[in-house]
Order: sequence, then structure tokens, then C-alpha cells
Amino acid sequence: LGPCRLILDGNLELSSFRQRRCPVPHIENGRSTPSHYIYRPGDVVRFTCNTGYNLQGSHTSICQADFSWSPPLPACKKGKCSPPNIANGLHSSQSTNKFLPGAVVHYSCKDGFKLVGNVSISCSDVGRWSRPLPRCQEVTCPPPPNIANGLHSSRSSARFPHGTVVYYSCKDGFELVGNVSISCLDVGRWSRPLPRCQGGWRQPCGHCCSVPAGCGPALTTISMFLQPSAARVPQCTMGRCRH
Repeated sequence: LGPCRLILDGNLELSSFRQRRCPVPHIENGRSTPSHYIYRPGDVVRFTCNTGYNLQGSHTSICQADFSWSPPLPACKKGKCSPPNIANGLHSSQSTNKFLPGAVVHYSCKDGFKLVGNVSISCSDVGRWSRPLPRCQEVTCPPPPNIANGLHSSRSSARFPHGTVVYYSCKDGFELVGNVSISCLDVGRWSRPLPRCQGGWRQPCGHCCSVPAGCGPALTTISMFLQPSAARVPQCTMGRCRH
């Protein structure tokens, strides 16, 4: 029994010695550095994944006094990209939420918004999109243009988003020629052409009117054209002469 006991005790001691180290930190589809056969308490290893795989967990781990690794060893999972959704926009793969390496999506924006950035992006081997995601920016127009001798309905507004309609009118003594309104287009410009305010008007005269004293010579035409600068020229209105 003596020799057998010695051999048995020796095996126990050898087994105990072998356990006084951390197991080799092997991860599937990845590797750890530095690479050793024996890892003692305090040893630090760093993990990386093979191309096409993403690291899930900590990038480093430390061999502990109880011969375990902390944090726990990570895992390398097949690379995939997160859904590339953007506010007020759509992409060409809205029907799926799984984007593997090589997947390409194309973007567009909802009405009233314009795309700023890349029109398309692709999922790389490491599970990241190739470029920053674009964004959809609200379309707005600059303040509507003023017209000579005219006014518009949005003089107090600060913002003019896509679809805004502005109405024009003319000052006294002028008439509007052209479109009554313009609208902010989806390209951030106002529709054209602009209206204009034409000066003067025609005052119909059904018949010649009598001229009171100081009114000037009798009117003999059935109509006359009055310019604003000639406001003192008599007009024939309802058979009366007025300045």
C-alpha cells in the first residue's frame, strides 16, 4: 500500500498543481492576446473577433485568485447591423429588421422634408454601417418676396414650411395683376410668377355731368383714366363732379 499511496498522493499533488492556473481563454470565431499555455492570477488578456463577427461582452478579462476569468469571457457573434431608421424618413428595407454584412439600404424623406447626407449605406463585415446615417430636414422657404405697392398675408410669420400659402393684395389706388397667392414648394422656393400691383384705375362715366363752379371744364368723355398723382382731376360719378 505504501508505494501505491505515494503514487496516488503524487498524482493528487500534480493534479492540484495543474489546477492552480486559469484555463486557456479560448473563444469561438475569435482570439485572445497574449497567447500562453499557462495563465496565472493577475494575467490580463484582450479579445478580438474574426472578420464578419462582432464581440459581445468585455474586450478584456483578468485571471482571478480563484483561477476564474473576470469579467466572463465574451462571445463572437456573426456580424449584423442595427436597423437604420431615421426620423421623418424611409429606407428601402422597411420590412426587415435583420441586416447582415453586405446589405445596402437607400433612403428617402416624407413630404415636406429633404434628405441631408448619404442617399445609401451598406452594412460592413464588422456589423457597422459604412457611413453616418442621413437625416431628413424640414423644408422651409425664406420670407415671401414683397411686391411694389402691395402687401402679403404673412408679414408677421417667422417660419414658412413646405405648403405654406401666402395671399397678396394691393394698396388703395392699385389693382392686383397675376396670381392672388403663391405657395412654398418642396424644394424650398416660392411658386412663380409673382403678382404685381398696377397703378391707377378706370372710372366709368355713364353720361356727362354738370360742372359746379370751380370744378373745371365739363367732362365730355364716357370714361377717364385717373393716376394717383392727378388726384385733383375731377371724376364723373353718378352724374356728379367730384375731386
